[in-house]
Amino acid sequence: MPFNDQSLLPAYARVSKELQSRLSRMAVGARMPSERELCIEMGVSRVTLRKAMEPFHRGGFLETRRGGGTWLAKEVTAPRNDAETPARLIGLVVPSVAISLPARIVQGAEALAAERDFHVALAHDHGDMDYQIKQLARMVDGNLAGIAVFPDVANLERPVFRDLIKRIKAKSIPLVMIDRYLPDIDTPSVLSDNVAGAYAATEHMILKGHRRLALLSFGERSGVSDYERRKGFLNALQDYGIRANPIHEAALGGVNHEELARKVVGEWLAADAARGAVRPQFDGIFCMQDNMAYGAFLALREAGFSVPKDVALVGYDNLNREIFQAAGLNLTSIDQPAEKIGRRAAALLIDQIEERSAAPKPRHILLRPQLIVRDT
Repeated sequence: MPFNDQSLLPAYARVSKELQSRLSRMAVGARMPSERELCIEMGVSRVTLRKAMEPFHRGGFLETRRGGGTWLAKEVTAPRNDAETPARLIGLVVPSVAISLPARIVQGAEALAAERDFHVALAHDHGDMDYQIKQLARMVDGNLAGIAVFPDVANLERPVFRDLIKRIKAKSIPLVMIDRYLPDIDTPSVLSDNVAGAYAATEHMILKGHRRLALLSFGERSGVSDYERRKGFLNALQDYGIRANPIHEAALGGVNHEELARKVVGEWLAADAARGAVRPQFDGIFCMQDNMAYGAFLALREAGFSVPKDVALVGYDNLNREIFQAAGLNLTSIDQPAEKIGRRAAALLIDQIEERSAAPKPRHILLRPQLIVRDT
C-alpha cells in the first residue's frame, strides 16, 4: 500500500488540520469546547491536542482566558483540498532510533521541518536492514515531497538499495543522503567530516604518547565512511612521522561490532602472548564505532591489561552507553554534530522541494565533529 499524506501525517498534524476546518466555520468571539471535550471527540490525548493547537495560539487565532476557556480571536481560513495543496510531507529513513546518533539526527530534522511548515514521515529499521529497504521502497512509491535517507551500513553494498536510490533519482524525487553516500551516484548529502574526526582521534592518542596504533574498521564494503575515517587515521600517522600502516587492522563489517571486536582483539593478544610478549604489540586502538571500542575493552580486561595505561582506546559516535560506564569504560570518543546534520539535511531537502526549477547541483556538506576526551 503506497504512502499518502493522510496516512503518514503525525497525529497532531491531522488534528491541526481538523481544527483549522472547524475554526474556519466559527465566528470570531466564539468559545471553543473544553480540552476534555475535544480529546474525546477527536480520540487523541491532551498532549497531541495541545501540540495541534499550538500554531493557532502562536498566530493569535486563539485566546485563552484565565478561568474562561479558549476563544476564537480572529478569522481562520478553511484548509485547501489536498489536491490543491503542494505536498508538505517529507520522508526520513534512518537506522534504529534506539541508537543515539540517528535519534539526534531525527530531532534536528523534525525541528527544522516544523520551522519550514513541513511534516516528517519517519521510518526506522529497528536494526533490520531488510525492513529499511521495505520502508524506503514504500516511500519511493508514495506521495511524498522528498526523501532523506540515512542508510544502514550493511545496505550500502546491496544492489537492491542502490536500485532504490536510482529509482528515486529517475522519478525526480528530491533526495538527500545523510551521514553516508554512494560515491558513484550523485546525490546531495550531509555528513560529518570523517577525515577530520578520525585525525583528531588518532592525534589525541599520539600526543598522549601512544605510537604503536591498531585500527578496527567497518571494511571497504561499508562505504565512504570507512574510507574517510581510515584516511584520517593514516594522515595523522604520516604527519607525526609514524609508520604508514597500523600495527594491526581488522575490518568488522556492518553488524555485531562489540562481539567481533572482542574476538579479534583477543586473538591479537593471544598471538602476542604466544610469542612470549609481556605487553601487547600495540599501545592504542582507534575504533570506527564505540561498540567496537567496548568489545576491545572487554578483551583487554580479560587478558589483564589496563585502559589507558597499557592500551589507549578512542571510539567514534560518542554513544557513552550506560553499559560502558557500568563496566568501568569512560570512553574518549568523537561526537558527530547529529542535530546539525539533521537540520542541514532537512533544509537541503526542503530547498530542493521549494525551488525545483533551480535545484542545487549535487554536493556534500561536511560538518566538523568534536573530540570528547574522557579517561581512555
